[in-house]
Amino acid sequence: MLELHEKQKAEEAAEAQRQDEKRAAKLLARRNVIPAVTDEGSVTPEYDVRAQIDRFAEGTVLPNNVVVLPRPKKLWVKRPAGWKVIGEHYNLFGMSNTLRTFEAEFVGRSLPATEQAIRKYGKDVTNGKEYLGQVGPPPVIGVDLDKELYNRILVRIDRGLSVDNTIVRTQLLELLMAHDKTELLKANGGPCTLSNSWARRFFKRHKLVCRRATTKMRELPADFLEKQQSYFNIGSILIHTHNIPEGLVIGCDETNVLFVSRMHRTYSRKGSRKVKLFGVGDDKAQITATLFATDAGDVLDHQLIFGGRTNRCHPSHAPPPGCHFAHTPSHWQSEDTYIEVIEDIVVPYKNKFIHDHNLPANQVSSVIFNHTVLDPLIIFTRHVF
Repeated sequence: MLELHEKQKAEEAAEAQRQDEKRAAKLLARRNVIPAVTDEGSVTPEYDVRAQIDRFAEGTVLPNNVVVLPRPKKLWVKRPAGWKVIGEHYNLFGMSNTLRTFEAEFVGRSLPATEQAIRKYGKDVTNGKEYLGQVGPPPVIGVDLDKELYNRILVRIDRGLSVDNTIVRTQLLELLMAHDKTELLKANGGPCTLSNSWARRFFKRHKLVCRRATTKMRELPADFLEKQQSYFNIGSILIHTHNIPEGLVIGCDETNVLFVSRMHRTYSRKGSRKVKLFGVGDDKAQITATLFATDAGDVLDHQLIFGGRTNRCHPSHAPPPGCHFAHTPSHWQSEDTYIEVIEDIVVPYKNKFIHDHNLPANQVSSVIFNHTVLDPLIIFTRHVF
């Protein structure tokens, strides 16, 4: 009785294994499967495929003689550089030998697609056909004029001049008149329409895309490295001479803060002649923030400077903790607002630091105003107090 029960249990396990393999076969038919073949000809897995089971189907058991490769994000579509060698090898030695020899050339492709490509290579080699890639119709103005127009556009791009549909049409019209080929224009019975669609095809053919112009970076002075070394030397001497602790070496800088994001493109109603976008072309949509930080890593209070002549330009609510309001006609930092921020932020911080660390009352501190074009001697000596 016990033997019969064990026999029945073994049969059920074998049937379950067969069902698992059938489900795996259906699954692998839709995946990229490459068996790993050893020198002796036996098929062995390169890694434990059961550890990868969750990536495909929960509960499916894969056979031990296959390796499942992840499906690539983008299918391989171009021919390899040595496609003629592959085609000749296929014509001489057949499909199986070609698959083993050039396996590295087809990583990521399914077996049916690989075999189809190899057969195509062999056929093209036999017929002496050359592969030119995706070739569309020639330009309506001719290859030579199209190339000359492209070179003209490149010259404008290199010089920083604007290029758009109108510019490329104007340049083409000048070329046609210079070469006495105005008969190519549609008005004279030719195929060239000088339309926006033609201009878009020209840009696409030469891989030119519309981009936003990049702003020019702030240029460093020619003697920046010398000034930088002088900056370090003078700073080190002053800090060592006055025995200034890290907490009293204060860096200061200014930056603009936008009320709204500075965008230059937006969606609007089709056909509208004016597109309104808040903040564009309005310098009043920003303020100036003055920030402080010490060499020890402490961050001090900050100052916000609004554009206006009276306190009415300030927000209606009181400034939040750690913030100080100020104003100038242009919202930029001025001598008065700078003295104000020293008295309202730096001096109280210095006095508190001296008290907390039991330093002498005449302890010297240093405020470094970050500016790349100022003389470093001026930066330090005018802000040591």
